[in-house]
Order: sequence, then C-alpha cells, then structure tokens
Amino acid sequence: MSVRKTHKLPDDVRAKRYPVSRNPRGVSPDPNSLHEESHAAQTLRKFGDELGASKIIDMAQACDDLTPEEERFLNHLADPRNDLCKLDEVCREVNFKLGDFFKLLKKSRAAEAMMRAHDEIYSKVPLVAKDVMDRSVPHRVLCKTCWGTGGLEDGETSIKCKPCRGSGFVDVLPELERQKVALTIGGLLKTGGGVQVNTQINTAIQVPRSTTEWRAATDRLLYPQREVAAEVKIEKEAPSGT
Repeated sequence: MSVRKTHKLPDDVRAKRYPVSRNPRGVSPDPNSLHEESHAAQTLRKFGDELGASKIIDMAQACDDLTPEEERFLNHLADPRNDLCKLDEVCREVNFKLGDFFKLLKKSRAAEAMMRAHDEIYSKVPLVAKDVMDRSVPHRVLCKTCWGTGGLEDGETSIKCKPCRGSGFVDVLPELERQKVALTIGGLLKTGGGVQVNTQINTAIQVPRSTTEWRAATDRLLYPQREVAAEVKIEKEAPSGT
C-alpha cells in the first residue's frame, strides 16, 4: 500500500486557490467594501435626521398606492419601540433598501404636492362662488369712462360723466348664462335636464308597381288615421259570434 505525500501550501497560494466567503479571525476587512456598505446607511441616517420619522409618516399618508413592503416599513417606523432607532436601523430590520426609500420619498412628495394644490384650489372656491353669485344679480361696477371720479377733464373745465351720471359707478344687469351657473352651483338647476324624446320610425315601403299602389302607399304615410278608422269600422261590423 502506497502512502501519498501531502505538502502544505503557503498561505498566499492557499488563499488564491481556496477563497473563503468570510474573513477569518484576525484578518481586517477591506476598508473599501466597508465604505460601500455603509454609504447607504449613512444616506438613510442623514435623511432620517433631517426629516424625522413623523415627517416621513405624514408624507406617506397622502399616498394611496403603497406597496406591502412600504406599509411594513412605515408600520415598523411608527412603532414606539423604535423611537430611539435611526432610520438606517429600521430599514435594515425590515430589509428596506435605499432605492426603496427613494421611491417612497418620491411618491410621498408627489402626493404631498397634489394635496397642497388641492388645498390651494379649495381655499379659493368660496371666493369664486361669492364672485359668481354677486355677478348673477344686478350689481354696480366701476365706471370705465371716468374710472370712479364721476367727471371728465375738458381743458380747464370739468364736465359730468354721462355713463355713470357723476356717481362713478354703473349698474350692470346679469347675463342669463351667468345666472344658470349660479343656479347650478346652488343645486337648483340640473345640467342635462329636461325631457328627452327619442322617436324612431321604422317604415318598410315596397316599391309600388302601379299608380294605385303608389297612391295607397303615400296615403298610408300622409293619413295614417284613415287606416285606424277603417280598422275600427271593420271591428264594429264584424259579427259578435266570430
């Protein structure tokens, strides 16, 4: 029986031939890899310090299309037990990546901007409604001839403004369309209302072969009551036993 001799390989050669996934004890990791791994954590921590957990949650509440991963992250972030945790630590616990956080932040900012736009619109609605209602009734506006002064300068003399008769204002009667808009806003006028009558006439006319048939066809179209009267007469003349 032959015995096979083994030779111990040097450490540098062995490390090249048999690489390991984990660093052995006593060997420091590559600082470049540590920098790459911690860059995402540093970015998340910076966003967490600037925005705060409550701000992130408030912004995300405006979204109506959150994914299950985003909802899990927000629930974990809102947990009181994580009040002292940094944002990167919370993300790491639920496996929420930096890219996922950026998607959520973009979605939240878009929803927040939309809510602000709606708030701006709704805040002006009472003013617009008041203006529409005021203009839907007889009202007074500034005279465009004298611009409220009531008079016009003609050289050294001042003459009375004729359109406003010296008052500086003119009376304006509302237009019918503006009054319709006011009634529609008040719910007193329904758009698209009224009685709609749809009439469909299906008449099959055969080509007349003679003058008599042509006259009979035109009589049926022009005087349909004659046929009705004839049918009623026939029914009255019919014997009761049949």
